[in-house]
Amino acid sequence: MNPTYMNKLILYSVIALIIGISCDEDEIGPKQADKFVKYYGGLAEDYGSDVKQLPDGGYFIVGTITVGDNTNAFRLITDKNGNSKVSLKTYGGPFNDKISRIKLLSDGSAVAIGTYQRSLNNSDIWLIRFDSKGDTLWTRKFGTTSNDEGNGLLVNAENEIVCTGTTTIQKNNVPDKEIWIHAINLDGSESWPQERTHGTTNKEDEGNDIVEVGGTYVVIGTTNGFPFGTTSKNIAVWISTDRKGISGYMKTIGGDDDDYGKMAKVLPDGDLLIIGSTVNTTSNKYDIILAKLDASFNELLQPKILDNGENETASFLLYQNNQIYILGTTTEPRTVTKKILLINASESGDNPLFFKYGFKNEVMEGYGMDHTSDGGIVFTGSNLVLYKIKDLGE
Repeated sequence: MNPTYMNKLILYSVIALIIGISCDEDEIGPKQADKFVKYYGGLAEDYGSDVKQLPDGGYFIVGTITVGDNTNAFRLITDKNGNSKVSLKTYGGPFNDKISRIKLLSDGSAVAIGTYQRSLNNSDIWLIRFDSKGDTLWTRKFGTTSNDEGNGLLVNAENEIVCTGTTTIQKNNVPDKEIWIHAINLDGSESWPQERTHGTTNKEDEGNDIVEVGGTYVVIGTTNGFPFGTTSKNIAVWISTDRKGISGYMKTIGGDDDDYGKMAKVLPDGDLLIIGSTVNTTSNKYDIILAKLDASFNELLQPKILDNGENETASFLLYQNNQIYILGTTTEPRTVTKKILLINASESGDNPLFFKYGFKNEVMEGYGMDHTSDGGIVFTGSNLVLYKIKDLGE
């Protein structure tokens, strides 16, 4: 066995043992109820991609875990203290599979979207429907004969699962990446008659998240096809003009650097907040970008850069009480040390506060989070970790 791998395994086992001894009891004190750290995996390659609090106060975690030489998707259900309640279960085949996002329904059941690698040269968009106990009700795969990736989803008032991702289509023998969008019913049956794709010929268009604004579906992603002739990437905002994803138009946000759209939130007044990452094409420095559109998709303010002096990328966005919370990753300059980053700011991005979580000299990345019923925040990321905090900075 590789010595580095063995050392990592020993380190994570010791960490897990310490944490398990300190706060793995069903009944814990008031301070520990407000905050805890839990590890469920053993390797840095294992990560939680999303987490949602269940009606009973526990947590539904999904992500990717190492199985042999490849990866599978997993789901894990815990109690309110982060202790495993339903054993971790893996899903997938002989190659590399993952879950990206999960949506929880009012009865505690859930639907998740991810990517299933069918062969070395083909991956599909993958939907999994869970019941309230975490058991699988059905799975569906979509896409082309090339590489497709499932990234975001919503459940609308008609109980349709509307999802987005990226599909690769061969046009004139050239691979062309386009935004993919489709809808199915909660029982797994078709809602739309066919999958939809949108993009520009021989360009790279990606769909990462989807929200609903006033009955209109809006996909957040990345494009290098608008405006025509550009060499940089922009945040893509694809706006549907019907409820079946047939037609729409593209709006872009960004400047001369490479900008990547990651996620969006619809505010109570109908405005749209968008987060992503921007990369300086000269210095190769990463920062987090925040944009805001009104309900008619006009820019309300110039995209704002949130910069704490390191390389920062965004993964997840929450909104509550006129405050935004951005989860991501920060990398210390001239090192490979990464920590989970949590930013709190007003919805205009003013006066941001930056908080870092993780062990010294380790690689820790943040991917998914949720509000908790007691006013706290729970988030997950690499090393298959779950953080629960009540106050920022703990």
